Amino acid sequence: MWCFNNINSLKDGVWRAENIGNVADLTAAIEGQIGAAFCGFENIPSHEQGQLVFKDEILKMAMKLPSAGIN
Repeated sequence: MWCFNNINSLKDGVWRAENIGNVADLTAAIEGQIGAAFCGFENIPSHEQGQLVFKDEILKMAMKLPSAGIN
């Protein structure tokens, strides 16, 4: 949560998480998920959007959230 609370951008948050040490890969993955959810898909750099695993499935689920009453 420290990374998320102290970021200027999604990239900055993931970078900080990667450089903490210990289980940096796990920390960066969690920071990326929280940061992307907060910042929104449109704010993920386009060159990184293409690297998302299960991108189409994630977008389909996200489009269903408003109709499920989860905003």
